Amino acid sequence: MAVLAEYLEPTLSTIEKCHNEVKQKEKCSCHKKDMFCNRSFAVNHWNSIFRCLSTAQKSAKGDAKMIK
Repeated sequence: MAVLAEYLEPTLSTIEKCHNEVKQKEKCSCHKKDMFCNRSFAVNHWNSIFRCLSTAQKSAKGDAKMIK
């Protein structure tokens, strides 16, 4: 049986930080009518934001363990 790790809800400031980091790195160069390009960009953009949040949460868990 797998043990579920404690889930930490990301703070609003963490979400904003990740969104801004990704927004600066990734610029959409799709033509407005190219739906495949726009959809692919959106999926990749959100995946990058979720990866950033995951990394921040893992870091926060590590910091919490060090405090205990």
